[in-house]
Amino acid sequence: MDAYVQFVRNFMCCILDLQIPLPRSPQWYSSLMKSGNIPSPVDETPYLKLCVALTQMYACITVTVSAYKMLTRSLSDLAKYKKYSKNNPKSSPSNNNADIVVDTFIYEKIKASQRGVFIGFSLFGIGPPFLWLTANSLQITRAGWIGGLPALIHALTSMELFLIPLLYYMLKDGIDMILRARKMRNLSEQISKSSRKSIENLFGEGNIDVGVFGWLESNRTAMNMKASETDVDAVNEAYASPSGRFECFDPFKNEMSSTDVKEVFKIIAKAKASVAISLDMWKCKDNERIKLKEAQGTNNPKIEAAISPLLASADRLQFEGCRELLYFLLNFIAFYGYMLCILVYYFDDESLQPTGIRKLQFGMSNSDADWYGNFAGDFAWTIEPLVVLFSPVLLEKLGPTQMAKSKKD
Repeated sequence: MDAYVQFVRNFMCCILDLQIPLPRSPQWYSSLMKSGNIPSPVDETPYLKLCVALTQMYACITVTVSAYKMLTRSLSDLAKYKKYSKNNPKSSPSNNNADIVVDTFIYEKIKASQRGVFIGFSLFGIGPPFLWLTANSLQITRAGWIGGLPALIHALTSMELFLIPLLYYMLKDGIDMILRARKMRNLSEQISKSSRKSIENLFGEGNIDVGVFGWLESNRTAMNMKASETDVDAVNEAYASPSGRFECFDPFKNEMSSTDVKEVFKIIAKAKASVAISLDMWKCKDNERIKLKEAQGTNNPKIEAAISPLLASADRLQFEGCRELLYFLLNFIAFYGYMLCILVYYFDDESLQPTGIRKLQFGMSNSDADWYGNFAGDFAWTIEPLVVLFSPVLLEKLGPTQMAKSKKD
């Protein structure tokens, strides 16, 4: 829903920027504006700007609510996993790998919660300022009722500043996703071609690759695969459910949070025991290797069954990483464009503008910089929701077919 509203809002803004002729306002709207019941200058609001104002108010409410939910959820998770970290029992020599997995998971969850708090706080700097954009669309800025033009510029400045950390995370996430996809492909190649010893090194005692274990463990297709299932089956199943994205491993799943130290000890111990069982499932016993024709190069069937879903997930992650970088590009264009509007306000006298400001405006006059900057922002944020809406469709159509073909080749 949010993507649809964002597209409509910014598409209408582009129409206003380009001053494209539109049909006359509905009769009821014209009558209402001329009735005398609407104060001036609000009664001069064009019909299309009223529609823009409604979508801007929607953004104000939804972004603010999202910020509150993310902040409260992240603070709750942060308190929960910090308590887990504080009361985490010492590692057991007999269960070292399970300890490493759970300890790493707790550490990563703390980092993710801290990031969620930061992003939630940043969204609070973006959502409420939409109120001033709504007022501007309704001509209220001209009346100076809620601070006038200076308040509008302050609101835009707030949105720009709090967009900076989100831009950083878009760029970071995009690069991280692409690197993880590359690692997944390398891992699948290692599993396909490596010796028995190399396979076992994936879960070497005290030297486990937690990321690899998480990818394999969270793929239910690989865990439940039967010998009769084909690689194509695995690929299609991996794409059929969001849970096949190798990002859902959680040793504390379905466990209720507790403030009691003894209960926390029990929860952590149960999680480590569960991970230990999973590790044993992934390991291949000697008699299993004999049955699976080790001489012909067959290794652990559970790990080998994960190759196709792993490659499918790598393709998905590669696609999502590139999409995240596209989000970064579009949002950076919007950030830079709207920044020009702010600079024009603060450096309104072109004869006194510093050289750096002139360069930021690419030598354009203030009026041109203001128009092109605003249009660039509106256009970039019109394209972004289209990417959000259509990229999943493209991914679902192309992913499994290409993966199955690549395995046959």
